[in-house]
Amino acid sequence: MAFANVNGVRLFYEVSGKGDPIVLIPGLGLDHTYFRYAIPQLERHFHVVAYDPRGMGQSDRPAVEYTMELWAEDLRQLLAHLGIANAHIVGSSLGGCVALALLRQEPRIARSLIMLAAFSELDRALETNFRMRIAIVEALGMTEIIRDHVLLWTLSREFIETERGKQAADGLLATLGKNDPKLYVEFLKSILRFGRVMPGQEKEPKYTSYLSQITVPTLVVVGDRDILTPVPFSRKITERMPKAELAVIKGCGHITFIEQPEENTRLIVDFLRRQAGGA
Repeated sequence: MAFANVNGVRLFYEVSGKGDPIVLIPGLGLDHTYFRYAIPQLERHFHVVAYDPRGMGQSDRPAVEYTMELWAEDLRQLLAHLGIANAHIVGSSLGGCVALALLRQEPRIARSLIMLAAFSELDRALETNFRMRIAIVEALGMTEIIRDHVLLWTLSREFIETERGKQAADGLLATLGKNDPKLYVEFLKSILRFGRVMPGQEKEPKYTSYLSQITVPTLVVVGDRDILTPVPFSRKITERMPKAELAVIKGCGHITFIEQPEENTRLIVDFLRRQAGGA
């Protein structure tokens, strides 16, 4: 484990394994531990970079306006600090939004792109979900209410019923509970800005309109039980990217690396092996 001073903040990161570099971007309010089940497998094949984005985990938590572009610039500078010119970029949920912003800033930084439970715009239901979260946190803070709300929207009903699901839910809730309420609200607002649904953004193009410009090999993964960002969100991304393919994990909710880390990791390794010609 180590820290890097980049873009005016101190970021926590861990590196492990050997091979082509692969960087893991966690989702909303989560840190590098989100990938704890996948890293032991990934590090057998790759040089893995896992980190806590600004405002989360052990990284600095400045009170600033959070945007996908700010998180993307942090990551770009972190990779430069590590001497990594380009890497396989893995982004889950909000992490997928950060990955899209990163490729808009610096397309050459990605050898490939892997997006999980991702979205390039918001529909009314998804926007409403995030606005509800803002209202809950502003009224009640990071209490059991917001954690239960997130749990019910991100893990499948079947998984929650299992013993492993209960343990995973406890870990997820514990991580979410560590978020600063004011910063968590800012994270949620960053998603609304990304979706171009904040006041004054009516004429701004949605990120979907940029997808055709992303020409690196791309894998889009989604669970068929994902009710937060269901399969049509991933299909829309796949159809608009020239080198994208879609993989649907059966019986899985939104947080694929928690519910089915083995299948999720297998899909990534197989995809990247194919890109390397089976090496």
